[in-house]
Amino acid sequence: GNGQLGDGTLTQRTIPVPVTKTWPEANLVTAIAAGGYHTLFILDSGSVYAVGANSYGQLGDGFNTQRILPVEMLPPRVEGITPFALSIAAGAYHSHVTYDTVNIPGSTTGVPVPSSSTTGPQLSNALRSVYSFGSNSYGQLGDGKAVNDPK
Repeated sequence: GNGQLGDGTLTQRTIPVPVTKTWPEANLVTAIAAGGYHTLFILDSGSVYAVGANSYGQLGDGFNTQRILPVEMLPPRVEGITPFALSIAAGAYHSHVTYDTVNIPGSTTGVPVPSSSTTGPQLSNALRSVYSFGSNSYGQLGDGKAVNDPK
């Protein structure tokens, strides 16, 4: 294995095992995506955690180091904007995250607000963007290049 089960080992499992929580206890996982050799988790806080193979930077933590315990993905950094992950997708060696970002003066967290939309939580003054990372040898990151980038 590559640690993608997130139980702190490289052991293949034939029965379900719990993921070792490395995120704040109060947060709940709201979505999971499994790639070829890695796994992504969205928390109700809008954070994304990842575990497993990372040879192409597909965990989004800025490194190429395999992880056997979930690590927090680096959110996009835009001054005055707070990211809130809405969806995740994982390919064999790459990952995608859809973020809503919100700019609330004095706020440090994106807060979902009620909406009648059927597309999921909405953020006030939101801007939706897709971020991609990992292997890009075939242009799968959609950035117009065919270069691998761990960030």
